[in-house]
Formats: sequence, C-alpha cells, structure tokens
Amino acid sequence: MNQPQRVVLLAFVVAVALAGAFPPWKFEAIGFQRRPAGFHFIFSLPQHPITETETAYVPDETKPRPVGKDPADVPPCPKSGNAYLAYLCESAREAAINPPAPTKAVTKTIETGRINGQIDFTKLLIEWVTVCLIAGALLLMLNPRGSGSPSPDERETPAP
Repeated sequence: MNQPQRVVLLAFVVAVALAGAFPPWKFEAIGFQRRPAGFHFIFSLPQHPITETETAYVPDETKPRPVGKDPADVPPCPKSGNAYLAYLCESAREAAINPPAPTKAVTKTIETGRINGQIDFTKLLIEWVTVCLIAGALLLMLNPRGSGSPSPDERETPAP
C-alpha cells in the first residue's frame, strides 16, 4: 500500500467515525409527521417541543365603536313557525341596533410536551455506504499497478 492509499484509508476511517459520532436524527411520534432533526452528537438527544395555540378575541380599544341603527329603522322579524329562523332574525336585528365592539385576536402558544429524536439508521447506512464506495474507488484509482499484474521490478526473473 502506497502513501496516497494510506491517506485515503485514514480519511475513510475518520469519515466513518464522524458519521457515527454525528448521525442523522429524526422526529417521529404517533400523530405527528416524521421530519428530519438534523445532525447531532450521538450522546445529545435532540428534542422538539409540542405546542398548542390558543386564540382569544378581546375588545380593540384603538377602533371606535360603531353606531347602531335606530330601532324604528330596523324592520321587525316576521312571525314564523320555525324557532331557528326566528332566532336568526332576532340576532340579526339586535346586531343592527347594537353592533358588536371591534375586536382583535390575541394568540398565545403553550408548550405541552416534547418529542425525543431518534437516530435515522436508513440515512446513516446510506452515508456509510457512500463513504465506502468513494474510498474504494479512490483506492482503486491510486493503485500503481492498475490491472493487478505485478510491476516490472516486482516480477520474478529466472535465476541463472
């Protein structure tokens, strides 16, 4: 084995060790989409927070309150046998007379838990196979003999 081949072999060992020390991680849990978690040191478990968003509507003091119509200008609801339609009509009439105050949405995010990462062994295996193939190709390219036949100075010459 010549000097360039030794360098390639050393680089191969270092690349395999680094790929094993900093493997690819993934987040995978029931009810959650599988997604990559990046590359992290093997002894530092990545975690992903599980969050819930709550939205509340509060009065917006920056906008003026709308002025409602005069009750005499809003037509009364027709009498019908359907209670739901009567409720809708009364609600619409009330909103026209006393319009609601403008509101703004206030959103709050709450962390409810965490998902731990898992090593993505499929991607790690692909990394290792790729490194092996590249190192093997470089070792073959750096072979001074080429086809595997002995070099002229290594051939045995018949003794006289």
